[in-house]
Amino acid sequence: MKANDLTDEQIGTLIDRKVAQATSWYSSKLSTERQKVMEYIDGVLPKRQHAGSFSGTTRECYNAVEMMRAQLGDTFSVGSGIVQFDAKNVQDTEAAYIATEYTNHVFYRKNGGERIIRDVIFDGLTARVGIAKVWWDKDVEEVELEFDNITAAELDYWKQADDITDIVLTDEYEDGTASGKIVRVVDKGQVLIEVVNPEEFFIESHAKHLSDEYFCGQRTRKTIDWIVTNYPKMKGREDDLAAGVADDQWSSPEVIARFSSTSESIRLDDDPIQDELREVMVVEVYTRLKRKGDLTARLYKIIRCGSVTIEIEPVESNPYVCFTALPRPHRFYGENFVNTVVPIQTAKTALLRSMIDAAMLTSNPRYQVVKGGLLNPSELLENRLSGIVNVRDKESVFPLPQPQMNPMLMTLMQGLDAMNEGTTGISALSQGLNKDAISKSSSAAQLEQQTGVSQTRQKEIARCFVNGFLIPLFCKIYDLVVAHEKRENIELATATGWAKVSPMQWSAGRTASASAHLGYGEKDNEANRLMMIGKEMASNPIASAFAGPAGAYSILADILTLQGHRADIKRYLPVTPDMLPPPQPSPMEQAEMALVQAKAQAEVLNAQTAAKKVEEHGEIARMKVEMAKMSAMMNAMMKSRDADRKDAESANRIEVSQTETALLVDAAATGTDPAKAIISPNS
Repeated sequence: MKANDLTDEQIGTLIDRKVAQATSWYSSKLSTERQKVMEYIDGVLPKRQHAGSFSGTTRECYNAVEMMRAQLGDTFSVGSGIVQFDAKNVQDTEAAYIATEYTNHVFYRKNGGERIIRDVIFDGLTARVGIAKVWWDKDVEEVELEFDNITAAELDYWKQADDITDIVLTDEYEDGTASGKIVRVVDKGQVLIEVVNPEEFFIESHAKHLSDEYFCGQRTRKTIDWIVTNYPKMKGREDDLAAGVADDQWSSPEVIARFSSTSESIRLDDDPIQDELREVMVVEVYTRLKRKGDLTARLYKIIRCGSVTIEIEPVESNPYVCFTALPRPHRFYGENFVNTVVPIQTAKTALLRSMIDAAMLTSNPRYQVVKGGLLNPSELLENRLSGIVNVRDKESVFPLPQPQMNPMLMTLMQGLDAMNEGTTGISALSQGLNKDAISKSSSAAQLEQQTGVSQTRQKEIARCFVNGFLIPLFCKIYDLVVAHEKRENIELATATGWAKVSPMQWSAGRTASASAHLGYGEKDNEANRLMMIGKEMASNPIASAFAGPAGAYSILADILTLQGHRADIKRYLPVTPDMLPPPQPSPMEQAEMALVQAKAQAEVLNAQTAAKKVEEHGEIARMKVEMAKMSAMMNAMMKSRDADRKDAESANRIEVSQTETALLVDAAATGTDPAKAIISPNS
């Protein structure tokens, strides 16, 4: 049939046929096997062979499942840090760390991750496969809030807000403010994880693994009211939905075995209180189709109820992740872990019952009685410690011969215990029950090595769990958060403090990896090794110098993580390396630094003194130069004064000579004595 010709109802008809094919073989084989396994776990099987014999069982199946679940559950407990997202480069390290912390928060805190791990491991051990469903729950709630004295600008802002659907004004005031009510839409959407009941999940019979290429789905009982509430377009088709009567899922063998120890009978569908609360069978299917408008076949989610197609929408991938404890190549369903223990429990129970029955027959033997040898036969039938039995003669009653208990029974029991250890991989040593391994000559390292070797099977199952279940689960959680989380700056408490997370800004398609410390006690052993390294570093100054505060902090943080205290790192180590003050020198280094500083100061003083001397010498030389200059100036001045004096004297002599000459001339003219004229010219 061409893609253009496929209507919703025609697709539904094809889906119904595929569902019938996928569930028919499952109901006939898997369901019967799971019923038997559950009865062995509960100790109902094997049944006793005849009335009056011991009816107890040895419970190897129960012990194997619970011990395996306890060891795996301890490995993957909250704060274990087993799964971590990979950084794409050095700059992406912090983003990968935040993504890991946020995904752990969603899984362990919001969805009860430890419960999911415990239930999936149980299903994987008892039902061949454990299934979990991961999806984004679109939880939107409308909240009515009152406001008062709000301005017009604030009202306009509210009207444009996407999360406010209605505004009702009750009072308007003269100052322009108003009061009233608003309806705010609060997005409470989150990732939900649910462990699927084994009888609800189905997959095509020849599927090799869980992937989008194989037809798979889930059958669940839902009320008509639930369908109408979650799919409003189904309102008005309640009668058509009611035609999809729930099948006999509650009467399937495995469901009866699951509740047989707590309920007297199977659940019966009584008349519901209201027609809307009537339960119907809803089938959710994931398969590849090519519909009108599709260029290639793509994955679709199809929801059916009876003959009604509730929804058909394209999806990126199916929401299921699975855990197979004992996988088989080229087959989706692996081996049943409990089925491997069933023969051992059957054989050991038979031996235990025979031993107890033999002991009971020894303490309370059967008797041969000659006909008519007892006066009152009821006296012998009363099994009491003391009393009188009236016989006709001493040979009328004697014990019936019983075969002796085989002395090899205890050896055979021990052989079955060893077979059980080899089958399940759970040794007495790993449980702390092997007294032969504990002696004065056994060192702690030797016991640790023996315990590690005995846990090979558990480690392999743990790898199957982390690689086949946890890593795909965390990747689906991450992709759902990136695709649907619209909130920004979410406050998240990480191991190193509070951080603001905005998943809508993350990049899709991030990969994850698992820690190598898988298996019971592996993390404690690694923590002890890190402690020894830390002590060695603390006692070795060179190693301590190489590691520094950052290395010591990393070792302590890793030890806390391995011991299950990842969330408490910030509380136990509140000071990070970048908050530490610079390292202080030792007393010897301080003395050396003081001596160096003193020498440096002395050198500075000497340099200053020398400079001062040089400066003083320079000042003296300058003064001498100045004095020489002054002396030269004085000499020049003195020479200048002598020249002036000589000139003045010469001029004076000339003037005197001229005056005397004039007087002599005048004296000669007047007849005066020349000597008198020169000596006293006025006389």
